[in-house]
Amino acid sequence: MGPQPTSRDATEASQATEATEPTEAIELLFEPIAIGGAMARNRIALAPMTSCFAEVDGKVSDRLVSFLEARAKGGAGLVMTEGAAVDARGRGWTNHLSVYDDTFRPGLARLAGAIRAHGSLAWMQLMHNGRRTVSAVTGVQPVSSTAQRSPGASWEVPHRLSTAEVHDVIGLFVAAIRRAAETGFDGVELHGGHAYLINQFLSPSKNDRDDEFGGDPVGRARFATEIIRRAHAELGDDYPVGVRLSIVEFEPGGITLPDTLSMVTILEAAGAAYIDGSAGVSTLTKELKWTTGEGEATLSEYAVQVRNQLTNIPYMTVGRVLRPATAERLLRDGVADIIGIGRAMVSDPEWPNKARSGQPFMMCIGCNGCQQRSVHRQSGCPVNVNVGHEYEYTPIRAASPSRVLVIGSGVGGLACALAAARRGHATALADGEFPFGGLLGLRATVPFNEEIAESLEMFRTQLAAAGVTRLAAGDPAGDLGPQIAAWDPDVIVDATPGEPLRTAVPWRAHDLERVMSGQVGAAELGQTVGVIGSSYAAVEAALRLASDGHDVTVLGDARAFARDTHPQLAYRAVERLEKAGGRLLPSVSYLDLVARARGVPAKAEPFRPRIENAADLDFDSVVQGIGWSNAPRDLGVDNLFTNRANYYVGDTYNPWEQRFVAERGAEFGLRV
Repeated sequence: MGPQPTSRDATEASQATEATEPTEAIELLFEPIAIGGAMARNRIALAPMTSCFAEVDGKVSDRLVSFLEARAKGGAGLVMTEGAAVDARGRGWTNHLSVYDDTFRPGLARLAGAIRAHGSLAWMQLMHNGRRTVSAVTGVQPVSSTAQRSPGASWEVPHRLSTAEVHDVIGLFVAAIRRAAETGFDGVELHGGHAYLINQFLSPSKNDRDDEFGGDPVGRARFATEIIRRAHAELGDDYPVGVRLSIVEFEPGGITLPDTLSMVTILEAAGAAYIDGSAGVSTLTKELKWTTGEGEATLSEYAVQVRNQLTNIPYMTVGRVLRPATAERLLRDGVADIIGIGRAMVSDPEWPNKARSGQPFMMCIGCNGCQQRSVHRQSGCPVNVNVGHEYEYTPIRAASPSRVLVIGSGVGGLACALAAARRGHATALADGEFPFGGLLGLRATVPFNEEIAESLEMFRTQLAAAGVTRLAAGDPAGDLGPQIAAWDPDVIVDATPGEPLRTAVPWRAHDLERVMSGQVGAAELGQTVGVIGSSYAAVEAALRLASDGHDVTVLGDARAFARDTHPQLAYRAVERLEKAGGRLLPSVSYLDLVARARGVPAKAEPFRPRIENAADLDFDSVVQGIGWSNAPRDLGVDNLFTNRANYYVGDTYNPWEQRFVAERGAEFGLRV
């Protein structure tokens, strides 16, 4: 939209190192922008992210209102809901926000009002899952542009919509747009990406129709363009109807960038108010770069070409925009007109206000905890424990303040200490045997995890602001006994992990936590190092050792590695380790290692393939990376717990579990 810059290639905007220049002025980001007939106060949009914060029946909940209201209060120009189902047959999961009949109106009006009360535009994303749902959720057979089942074992064969039925579904979208407008939403976005129903018409890999809704790009786009035209016929051309696209799908036969360039021209001509460019399909795609250490603005090389194709409507880009300077540069270099911020505004809802004032903000650590809904149903964040709890995690001043000591500065300990201090308790935090951040602090020492170190710096700032006393800060070997005695707490909270899990091995062995905290040096480790374990912790420890120049082999007892975290994190960790020269041996029998350690013959284990060369491996030492027990570790100060209330919060290395440990810590800190 408008004149195109020529001074710099857009891909430079994706470099995180360039995006951190402290002298770069943030100006364009806070200019107003017209989106159809609406005017946003700035160029920052809360990108749509499924949270499952709605009620089980799809109605608006207190949790959803408070989550989105916090982002509006934080200064976003536009706050968009997650995709709302326009058809009961198109619900994809329980707690799927819905808009398919009038019973949803009161909650939607309340939600729009809460967003607009803080000066943000209230925006609703509309979707239909099509074949990407199951009858167990909807009670009926899924529907689609095709009768072909979606890839993946869990999906069902869909009903292929007839031409008349397609027109009926278009009517459902238009009715949903009318409800959104009448309940106070300033505009809507059609979700045409990520393999949902509109995308099932747009994508050549999913549309095998020979009627008016198939064939060439015009036909494949007709489902979306008819929704836009009919909505404008009812509501007027000024009511904004934008479209989200997967501008590149990264799948065989799927949408390519040239396809998208043709498609956006068709959509703009039909009256689309803007294009929102994402990428990929709902199934995991290795080409997507959403996790820690992947850089910033990871779609910019595609986005700038789509933006240049548009003639008179804005383009919104998404994809790991973490820092204000990155957002400013994307605008300055003509990559986009609106910056969609998702994860960065999950980790810190005040991101826009802090970008304007230059204040530090809580860095997203790219753990995808906010995207683990298939496992834990609702979103969360280990570095912002308030996510989804904004309406209930409000510190209430303690009637009788106590002296509280939290041992362990992992995510649970940090959340507990902050909550207790904000309630007026005299609170101290001891790192114990670990560096600041506990097991998250160990993760910060691994290559590509620099964003974690930034989040820990923000935690230091928060602790200081809350008045938390740091005991023996930065001293992993600090003696807990004198610290406890000196603080003389009424309440002690143990926020350390359990005891390290170990197996017998025929080599000199070290615990992973001691190696990663620097208590075991390179000379003591030796050149050739084995890492025992299939966990994410084992793979990241191996990556750090390989990056430090060791010859590393990971011996896993499972068929795959790092299955205890988000698949994208697992894939990247394994990929990085292999690029650093590390080896991974799966399905290793630990009984073989135990037998070798004890000098006895090994017995065959049923169903476990033998790795013949495992018996020939030899190491200077090994790292025990199996994990940690669930039971509290021996802190060696049991006598000091006597006559003091004591509680266990724990710690975890697992990025998916860290949010729950943080919530456990916060909940205790709020009630102590």
